[in-house]
Amino acid sequence: MICEGTTLNRPDYSHISEQELQSQIKTVLEENKYVFVLCSSTNFDRIASVCSVIPKGKYCICDDYQCEMIQYLRQTGGTKSAVYACDGILRYGRNLDERMTDKGFCMFVRSGNPFHRQTMERFPDAVVIYSMWKGYLERPDMQAFLRGFHRIELHTSGHADGETIRTVIDTVDPGFIIPMHTEKPDAFISLADGRRILFPQDGDCITL
Repeated sequence: MICEGTTLNRPDYSHISEQELQSQIKTVLEENKYVFVLCSSTNFDRIASVCSVIPKGKYCICDDYQCEMIQYLRQTGGTKSAVYACDGILRYGRNLDERMTDKGFCMFVRSGNPFHRQTMERFPDAVVIYSMWKGYLERPDMQAFLRGFHRIELHTSGHADGETIRTVIDTVDPGFIIPMHTEKPDAFISLADGRRILFPQDGDCITL
């Protein structure tokens, strides 16, 4: 089992659940006619959370790349849970402009896409749900992308806390564990309940 441990150097780490976050997003979508959502196109839990609470009659829009990601999500997770079906999301086209303006919308945007910024500028009264790591807000390109819009920060980490990692280890019951993406790999010793742990260094090769 290869397991990340991003939060293990923060013993007091806690965060709200995806369900709690979804409830907050639902409120924003109900109270605002035009909403842009800035999140990772591969944060499938966040995309599914948003899609599940789109108010009736409001459009849910994405671009070509995001549509490809969502189609992959439907074909994999969507076959196992309705949570990942992402029903009702549409690929953006200029033919939707009039109906989006009339009915309102929620549109996923990406900071590296100039077209998205141009689209946002047509709706200066829109709000932007920022659902990414807060540190990205310090980047000049992100500041330029969000400039002039009311930003609502609604995010929860996808990184598990120690007790959740312990639950995963107990559930999977692996033969051995390889920690990754962590500043405190030794923390796995107390979580692994005597299981074998490998601690490879950069450049090491492990043959399975």
